[in-house]
Order: sequence, then C-alpha cells, then structure tokens
Amino acid sequence: MSALPTEINKSRPSLRPMEVLISGRIEEVQRYEGTYQTRVICPAADQFSQPQNVKIRSKQRLGSKEEMISVTCRLGGYKRKVFRATDKETGEIVSVVPVDMTLDLVD
Repeated sequence: MSALPTEINKSRPSLRPMEVLISGRIEEVQRYEGTYQTRVICPAADQFSQPQNVKIRSKQRLGSKEEMISVTCRLGGYKRKVFRATDKETGEIVSVVPVDMTLDLVD
C-alpha cells in the first residue's frame, strides 16, 4: 500500500495533499459576503454517467457563465448536526454525522 501514494505523486507532482484539479463549464456565479461562489458542471465519466456539480469558493471571479475552466482547489469540510436514524435491516438506532465538503480556489 505504501507504493500507491508515490505513484500518485509522480503522476501529479504539482498537487499537494487535500488539493484537487477541477475542470468543467461554469453554470452560475454568485457573490456572497465578499466571496465568489462558482457552480461548475464537470464532464461525465462516460455516456451512462451523470456529470458532477461542484461549488468553488474564491476571492476573485473565475469566469463567466458557459466558460470552460480548469483550476486547482483545496478540499475541506465540516461536520453538521448529528441525528439519529434507524437501520432498516437490523432495527438498530444509530447516530449519523453528516459532513459537507468544500472547495476553495488555491491562490
């Protein structure tokens, strides 16, 4: 298993841990509390898959609607309020901790 990270680092030497490359078309740009929030639709993996939608936060505008972009982002996240759910198979009550992921443009 230790060989895997080395192979990944060789194929993408410019990416650091917790960084991702996002490529796609800008669907919407909003400004909220001094930060741009850009919704990007990424190409589907194949003709039978749905395209992924992501939101990127940045200090500057990344582009205009329908423009193609390719940017490096830092992956982050935070926990939300815990809630209880019942497992349908076992009937056991479990605590679920939702996690929201964020993407911030690497300057």
